[in-house]
Amino acid sequence: MNSMRLFQNLFQNLILKISRIKTRFLKNLLINFFKNRYKISLEEFARKNVDEYSSFNDFFTREFDEGVRPIDQTENTIVSPVDGKIMESGRVSDGKLFQLKNMEYNLSHLLNNNPKLIEAFKNASYVTIYLAPYNYHRVHLPYQGKLLHNQIIGGMAYKVNEQALKKINALYTKNTRQISQFESSKVNFCMIMVGAMNVSSISITDKNKDVYNKGEEFARFNLGSTVLMLFSGSENIKFPDHLKFGEKIKLGECIAKFR
Repeated sequence: MNSMRLFQNLFQNLILKISRIKTRFLKNLLINFFKNRYKISLEEFARKNVDEYSSFNDFFTREFDEGVRPIDQTENTIVSPVDGKIMESGRVSDGKLFQLKNMEYNLSHLLNNNPKLIEAFKNASYVTIYLAPYNYHRVHLPYQGKLLHNQIIGGMAYKVNEQALKKINALYTKNTRQISQFESSKVNFCMIMVGAMNVSSISITDKNKDVYNKGEEFARFNLGSTVLMLFSGSENIKFPDHLKFGEKIKLGECIAKFR
């Protein structure tokens, strides 16, 4: 396992260095290949020409054009922090969550055995959202809150697509991830950003900030993956019936309401 992790770390570092190349010909070659491979349109993004991006990573973390993703600011709503696809949603039961149907994993392992976090979210509601390579890769706040705890947990860099989730037990507890806990007047919540193959670099947008408004940008995946959210006081939160596996959602859309 250690030798595999060493190899993955070396590979990740190489990918990150390549993704930051600023030579015009090379970075445009990478961007155009990726753009064509995943049929990415720049219509919704602020910079609509490949030449406007300084590197492949700059393109990968591209920003939306103003107004493209309106944030539902209704007081009793929780919004999606990303564009992506629902992989699972439900409630933590007996310290376990579902990775996919009939595949459970432990809350304690997900939270790196942190006793305070485990206690805070032992009865939480949760939603898991997968970001495909073509998705927007900035992560925003699902609800206003104050950052209480932030920690990077080192780990593997397995893929986190549906095929990988079916094959690897407790995958989210094995990959590199960032655990960020927030509190607000209505709910305490935890956002867990899970790295993946070619993706295990995660960066905070503003390291000097700790109070965020709903919908405000918090972090970015430098090359993209999965966001898992835990909400305490699940009896006070209602998730819509359509929030099921495979449902595609967009940043700023309502994914839950306070009762």
